[in-house]
This record gives sequence, C-alpha cells and structure tokens, in this order.
Amino acid sequence: MPWPCLTWDQNPVVITGTGSYGSGSNQLNEPRDVCIDSFWNIYVTDAFNHRIQKYTNGSSFGTTLTSGGGSGLSQVNYPTGSYLDSNGNLYVADYFNCRIMKYANISFTSLSIPIVGQVVAGGICGSGLNQIKDPMDVSVDKLGHIYVSEYGNNRVTRWPPGSTSGILVAGLGNGANGSNSSALYWPSGIFVDRNFTTYIADTYRYGLAYQQIRP
Repeated sequence: MPWPCLTWDQNPVVITGTGSYGSGSNQLNEPRDVCIDSFWNIYVTDAFNHRIQKYTNGSSFGTTLTSGGGSGLSQVNYPTGSYLDSNGNLYVADYFNCRIMKYANISFTSLSIPIVGQVVAGGICGSGLNQIKDPMDVSVDKLGHIYVSEYGNNRVTRWPPGSTSGILVAGLGNGANGSNSSALYWPSGIFVDRNFTTYIADTYRYGLAYQQIRP
C-alpha cells in the first residue's frame, strides 16, 4: 500500500548504499524507485544493475530477487517505477523490455530466487494500444486497473485486469508532445488515488497534471 510522505527528518538515516555506485549487496547503481510493504521490507528498482533488491527490515544488505538483465520472466532490463499493492503484489516498469511485470504475493510468501514474474501489460515495444514504449512508472487502482506512464509515447494508458490492450487516458495518442492541456511531454511518475484521480509528473512541461478517470 502507498505510504504518505508527511515530514522530512533533518537527520536521515542511510538504509543502504556506500556513497558510490556498485553491484554489491549493500550498493546500488541508479536506484529509480522504492516501495515498502506492511512488514517494513523495502524493495528498490536498481536500474543500471538491472535488478530488484529487497531489504528486510533493519538490514542494509539486499537480496537480489531477479536474475540480471534480459527479457526472461525472472529478468528485468533497466527497471524504473514500481508499485506495491495491499495484497503484496509488486508491479515494476521494465523499461527496455517495454512491459509491466507483476510479482504476486511478494510480501507474504517465501520467495524462490530468482522470482518469476508475469507480464501484465505490454511486452512489445511500439505505439499501438497493445504495446508500450519506455515505461517510466506504474500505478494500480483499487479495481486492479494498471496505469502506465510511457516516456516514449508521451501518454498514459490504462490496462484492465487480464487485458492484452491498454486504453488511452492521457496524452494526444499519436506519440507527439505539445503545449495544450491534453498533451504530455515525457510523463514520468504516476499515482492513482482511491477516487481514481490520476496524478502525472509531466517532465518537460515542468508540471504536475491530474485528472479523474472512472474505469
């Protein structure tokens, strides 16, 4: 489940990392996103190491859940955004594989390493509604619809549960960016709240877009 950021501690504690990039179990190389489960375990998309790291509560050394860069179901290739739902399902935007991966019950089950995921959106790079290009982030609403911000297509698509095609919900739909209120320019972060209001970080228009989308 999402946890709100209320205050910033003036004396933060470094959970992991050595101050320089690397691939050790206490190192990261361009961490792109982080999720926390109900047991306070931390999941990090470690983009340039092409892996997902899990840090158990209190540990600064992570367990690598995936098996390195590639396109297999136990692999990710430059993972970016992530979302962890209240059922312990982890969703990851797998950037160079043009897909969204789902790892079921990751918080509540004993994991066999590497974990094997399921492609729940995309898997083919392109601009068709059954395709994804450069996914930067992912969010999931309370009905299980998956929302994907696509950097390369300047759009956000919504994928109903079990669907093999998305629905355009934001952006012009032709891959173009623009200055009007319907356009997006390299959308990155995305979040959908309980009222289906969708918040989108509109990177190169230097703003935050939002709209209410009823499934």
